[in-house]
Amino acid sequence: CTCCPSKASKILGIILPCHAFCSCRTVDERTEHVVSSFGSLLGVRQEPGCYYVNFCGNETRSISLKERVTDLPDVKVADLSGAPLLLSGVATWRVVDSVKAAMSVENYSRFLYQKGSAVLKTVASKYRYEVADDSESISLRQNTEDINEEMAKALQKDVDCAGIHVVSFSMTDISYSPEIAAAMLVKQQAEALVGARRLLVESAVDIAHHAMEGLE
Repeated sequence: CTCCPSKASKILGIILPCHAFCSCRTVDERTEHVVSSFGSLLGVRQEPGCYYVNFCGNETRSISLKERVTDLPDVKVADLSGAPLLLSGVATWRVVDSVKAAMSVENYSRFLYQKGSAVLKTVASKYRYEVADDSESISLRQNTEDINEEMAKALQKDVDCAGIHVVSFSMTDISYSPEIAAAMLVKQQAEALVGARRLLVESAVDIAHHAMEGLE
């Protein structure tokens, strides 16, 4: 029995340092820690430095406020005419509300990725891949800046609930799907050939017109 106090002191000597070590948290620059206790929000640590939090029943989630870039490669979508396209996009964003990012969604990075893919499909399906040069209709190929702005606004509306601010969202690549790429290439070549022949005919008519004016 006389050895029990010494054993207890040894155990405490091991447990207390471990407890203190596990309870230390470090907040980096442009990072916030969302602290909850048994599922209830306790507060947000915003100042950089080291602090102590009891790890028993408490949970700390580190949320970075730095800007990030998310790639959305090879999203397959049908344009307004039904032609299958392959789109790639890139979103630049940052967290502006760490509480929403930690509590409102399961994984805010994955949440933005999925919402970005959905926005690419939704917006691209409203327009044709390309239109005639003299047409006033908006197309994915000729009006990239306008469509990028529309996508950024749509994505921002979807991710507001996660405390995310969308800095920019743009298409990085757009092409026909492989199953129709060859056929569309033939079509474009035919259209280019027709355009070249039309230019030759118009040029010949202009030459004849100027020749008639010279004879007169």
